[in-house]
Amino acid sequence: MSRYTHNPSAEAASCTVLLFWGADADPSGDLSLEEFEVAFGTDVDAEVVQQLFFELDHNGDGKVSWQEFTVGLQSVPVTDDLSVLKGSRGC
Repeated sequence: MSRYTHNPSAEAASCTVLLFWGADADPSGDLSLEEFEVAFGTDVDAEVVQQLFFELDHNGDGKVSWQEFTVGLQSVPVTDDLSVLKGSRGC
């Protein structure tokens, strides 16, 4: 019997970590709008991606920090299927 238990929420969290840090092209610790858009590729409407970016940018500084990203995603309806995120394929 395998000790591994499938945990979609843990897998989604791992993909979230990979997405954020993989998208941070200039390793500043924040995502610019351009970095955020690249993370989603062309699979998601650009207007939707921009709206999400500005919702996550709580302090309005034009960047999404790791804290803003993780806190914000908790309030955004996201499924465990993060395949729309360019950097998460294969998670």
